[in-house]
Amino acid sequence: MSFLGCVGHLMAGSGLEQILEVVYAENAVKHILSGKAIATAVQGHLMVHAALNAMLTANAYNIPLPSLPDDTEDIAAE
Repeated sequence: MSFLGCVGHLMAGSGLEQILEVVYAENAVKHILSGKAIATAVQGHLMVHAALNAMLTANAYNIPLPSLPDDTEDIAAE
């Protein structure tokens, strides 16, 4: 709990909060970064780690990252 709170404190202002808010609610992110929600914090940090690792590996080996299909045009046409 203390370690997760330290990570949240050190990463304040780095954009980690905004990244986690894509998946978790704003109030949950506050608990994640303070170390109160331990299980959610571990899941969130592992998810961010996996995404950053994929981006670094793709950049190192010049492999394009997979992109989501652009289905928004199909929905707008209907």
